[in-house]
Amino acid sequence: MKMFTHFNIQNTMHKVGKKYLIFKIHKRGFYDGKFYQESILDGDSFILANCTYSKNNISYPKLKAKYFKHSLSNIKNIGSLKKSIRRRYKKTLSHLSDKEKLSLEVAVTDLKIIERF
Repeated sequence: MKMFTHFNIQNTMHKVGKKYLIFKIHKRGFYDGKFYQESILDGDSFILANCTYSKNNISYPKLKAKYFKHSLSNIKNIGSLKKSIRRRYKKTLSHLSDKEKLSLEVAVTDLKIIERF
């Protein structure tokens, strides 16, 4: 059984028991406070996954080691998660400072990989 843990800033819309498609992002989107540009997704391959856990608004000090067990290889602790959050939301939340972004807390989603296409 292959698992994947995904982090979002503040909230996630994932629901336990629902299935989701995971696509590689070909080109990131952005939001500058006025204009929103959607990401361009790579439609050549994707992953089908089932949500097994979802929790919103977790402060960084309350993140447990178990959350990092199945995360991306560059996100294995709170420090690397903060770095990733700042990088990932640099363009999409460019109207917020890094301090403001990190004050929004995080959401955690655990996904069970069903199949790769």
